[in-house]
Amino acid sequence: MNLKKNYYFFLVFFIYYILSPTILVKYYQIDEFSIESINYLINLRNHIGLDLPAIYNFTGDRLILYKKIHNDNYKYYEVFTISFVVIFLFVLNKYFKSIQLNYSRFIVKDKDQKIIFNFISIVCILFLLKDIILLINHYYLAEKILREDLYNLINNRKTYLNILIFVSVVNFRLNKKLSYFSYLSVLVYDVLSMSRYNIFILIILHFFTNVDLNRKNIIKWTFLSFIMLFIIFFRIIIQNKNILTFFLESFDVRLGSEITFEYLKNITYHSFFIENIKFILRDFFYLDYSGINFLQKENIPIFSARGFDTIICYFFVFIIYTIILFFLIKNIKIGDEFLYCINIFLLISLFRGNFVHNLNFIIKLYLLIFIIQWAIKILRQLKSKAV
Repeated sequence: MNLKKNYYFFLVFFIYYILSPTILVKYYQIDEFSIESINYLINLRNHIGLDLPAIYNFTGDRLILYKKIHNDNYKYYEVFTISFVVIFLFVLNKYFKSIQLNYSRFIVKDKDQKIIFNFISIVCILFLLKDIILLINHYYLAEKILREDLYNLINNRKTYLNILIFVSVVNFRLNKKLSYFSYLSVLVYDVLSMSRYNIFILIILHFFTNVDLNRKNIIKWTFLSFIMLFIIFFRIIIQNKNILTFFLESFDVRLGSEITFEYLKNITYHSFFIENIKFILRDFFYLDYSGINFLQKENIPIFSARGFDTIICYFFVFIIYTIILFFLIKNIKIGDEFLYCINIFLLISLFRGNFVHNLNFIIKLYLLIFIIQWAIKILRQLKSKAV
């Protein structure tokens, strides 16, 4: 398993999600008039009941929000989180290398892998097709198609979509036809839901897991580059937007990180510990314990989470999940593709998404595969006894 590709991947995401927002802030100067304008619009919303997304789109400038919420001490927090994550990645890669030849106790063979991954893929595809039919029906009945309406229509946990992406990539070597159909299902879903995220993750996982980075595959990697550029820029081209729109994704994550920093700066140790307990009860055991949304700030939209920040916010849960995941990786061998897919998936999660929740996702996927493998073993034993 070649882990060198991870460093290139990390560098690209680091430039986009960490450096580009900083460069934008340095390049643009925001005057006090702009800040007063957004304050006026927020006060106007409170009087006439205009919803916040409408105001946010109307101002059209996230840099104004940045100027409003920015704290000069944030740079120290960012250096700390990045340093911590780099150390964690170094430890993770060393651990992956050390266990490649030292698996023990439980090995999922290729024959069983194919059965397990085929079963999981088919179940997840059925759930996804249900969502696709729901979206098609909405397109047929709605007079006007708005992305917000589509989001509200399918706004629920999409665990089966994440599982399908993950399993179809790992299963590609064993069952290409089913994996291609899974890829097509994800593509159709993203097109109908006006999203790019899932197909972006799928393509990244596929190429970094199933295609070696060498001269022989230069055409494939060039093709990947064109696909990535198309996915990134097609909405900008279709809607005739400024090219700087490309950086809005990274800037939104930066804004969410700034809000998180303010939350962490003001929280007490006791509240921090309690929030960690609530999170693990809610995230791992699905118990109904509401907690503080560290991305939420009054009169400001909720932005995407950055994985670095979720590690800090739920640090105790992060430690617990990491210990469990390392134990599972060491004692259950599912295949190098599965292990490498985990590595890339977690790298992506560091820059966008809830990294700690995604650790939980990987843990439960391991347990699901283990349970299905155990069920297959029991069925084989019963079948042999019957014969």
